[in-house]
Amino acid sequence: MWVVERLDVDGEELPVIRHAKMWLPAPVALRYALRTRYRIGPAALTNELRAVAILYNWAEATEGVGPFEDFLTSGRLLSVAQLSNLIPHLQLRRYYETRDRNEASADCVAHPPLVCNQTFNTRLFAAGQYLEWAVEPTNHGGNEIFDFDQRAVKIFGMIRQCEKELLPVGESPRQKPLTIDEVLLIRRAIAPDEFGNFPPNVFTKETRYRNWIMFETPMNLGTRKAEMLTLKKIHLPANRDAGHTFLIPRQQDDPEDPRKRRRLRGKTNERRVPLMDPRLLPSILAYRDMSPPLGRNDPRFTTPYLYVTVDGEPIASSTADHIISQIGWYAARLVANDVTLNEYQRAQLKESLLALSWHRLRHTWAEFAALWLLRSKNPLARAILKEWGGWNNEKSMDRYIENAKRMISDEAARQYISSFTKEDLNL
Repeated sequence: MWVVERLDVDGEELPVIRHAKMWLPAPVALRYALRTRYRIGPAALTNELRAVAILYNWAEATEGVGPFEDFLTSGRLLSVAQLSNLIPHLQLRRYYETRDRNEASADCVAHPPLVCNQTFNTRLFAAGQYLEWAVEPTNHGGNEIFDFDQRAVKIFGMIRQCEKELLPVGESPRQKPLTIDEVLLIRRAIAPDEFGNFPPNVFTKETRYRNWIMFETPMNLGTRKAEMLTLKKIHLPANRDAGHTFLIPRQQDDPEDPRKRRRLRGKTNERRVPLMDPRLLPSILAYRDMSPPLGRNDPRFTTPYLYVTVDGEPIASSTADHIISQIGWYAARLVANDVTLNEYQRAQLKESLLALSWHRLRHTWAEFAALWLLRSKNPLARAILKEWGGWNNEKSMDRYIENAKRMISDEAARQYISSFTKEDLNL
């Protein structure tokens, strides 16, 4: 029986597949995990390895191929018929993968509970990815017993078989990005005016500048919450003359990070992203370089992280969640006094602002960035957006690119119509 367990490897918590009784890791699967951990985040990697563990257990206990590691390193591949036999095992809930069926009731054994379609598709995709990787002998030191063309045909057969078995799933709910009016309203609620004065009764004197800069970070760089909270001072441009490009890190269980209860981990490779609004750079550098209460440059603060509490500790994930909810509340407070809105508009706007989240700011950035890139760098827009956003999946960007194209098309249509006179339109 093979199980998945998280182990500490040089300060990084890494999921590995190990034998349940002997505690020895599966060497090929371990090499796969070590190479894949830079492509995806630890949570996604853990889910992938759970699917691979199901593959190992099925191959050895049910399909009877013998030790699956030996099977892979010998250069053999699963046939289409064998892959079809694997499908029911990927659909079973975890209980039936790890425990003796004698412990379950007769009804559960006769009608075992199944995972949802999305979980099954994730498992099937992960198993296919692993088998495709394991086909190449150079990935694990195995033996090559067929030529390149044969291998390509076998890989294609496995991929097609996996794609045919995918189940239909509904589209995941999409977080609605902020409108321009909502962004302006939030900035009016929490940002300083042209004289540097903040609105009254917004946060405390020690936190209002930091919280405003935190809001602008995902709005201008598209960072995820964990990426924002693991930004360090060294990731910022040295000064105003050094440009306005930031290094977005991928921190993996950094030994300097004291936040252990809810570990903050990067999801993809590190990347460099320019500020959407370069005029914001002096304000961000001011927070880094100024002394409290506005800045974080205090000799007592030894942590390298950019966003810190008033005591100089890096901000925890739960604290960041509280900050963004407060930002939404301050903005919603302004809506109550807006006489230009009717009751329905006021209720809708308040509901939207009270549902504010850090990831919603990232979605908003992606919408604006896609629109700007399509207008200025059309042929390269998709590739640049993928790099800036840190996405691995091409489909993650489709909605942003398509929305931007639609907006450009609608804008062009409005301009075209407005160019006609009333006589041209027979009005």
